[in-house]
Amino acid sequence: MNWIAQVLAVSCIGSLAVSCGGAPIAATPTPPSEEADMPTPASTLAQLMLDMSSEDPAVRLVSTYALERYGEGAVVAIPQLAVNLKDVDFDVRLAAAYVLGTLGPMAKASVPDLVGALQTDTYFRVRAGAAESLGIIGDLSAVPALAQCLLDDYGPSHRVAIACAHSIATITGERFRDSDSSVYQLDDAGLPLLVLDARQWWETSGRFMDW
Repeated sequence: MNWIAQVLAVSCIGSLAVSCGGAPIAATPTPPSEEADMPTPASTLAQLMLDMSSEDPAVRLVSTYALERYGEGAVVAIPQLAVNLKDVDFDVRLAAAYVLGTLGPMAKASVPDLVGALQTDTYFRVRAGAAESLGIIGDLSAVPALAQCLLDDYGPSHRVAIACAHSIATITGERFRDSDSSVYQLDDAGLPLLVLDARQWWETSGRFMDW
């Protein structure tokens, strides 16, 4: 997948689906940016890292996503990715959260920054993206923060809470209903069963564990 396709695909993080009576209902994704409006990222890792602090938010955005080209080599950019989690542009913050997740356990040093984004970001897609990346990184210390956000009821699709429940299941190995699915069943009150199971697990056992 080229970098433009990656930008467009990840701009829809959190476009989850829920199921009422077995029929999937998909949330409306954020309209993607036009390719023609996006600058071309630099061709070297060193320049990408410099461009991640460019005055132009579009340059910061494409430079962040372009780090994926370098695989494990992108770990050198973790400090700047942590900075970009606090960027004024929410697309840049979302990109930083996503790329940290692609580094998996190698991005363990960024867990406190991702937890901060999960707890305080004003844009729910960034919060959901941070939750997803915490699950991929897999550090146990993130579980309490993920559990605290299981009560996030933003919008009809509960995107942040679902992302948190998924990540808790990934980190702990717990088996919640729909934890292996991208379609989520709802109870009569419209709450995802995945989230309800995660909440129950946290209240009955998870909060008593040593994280």
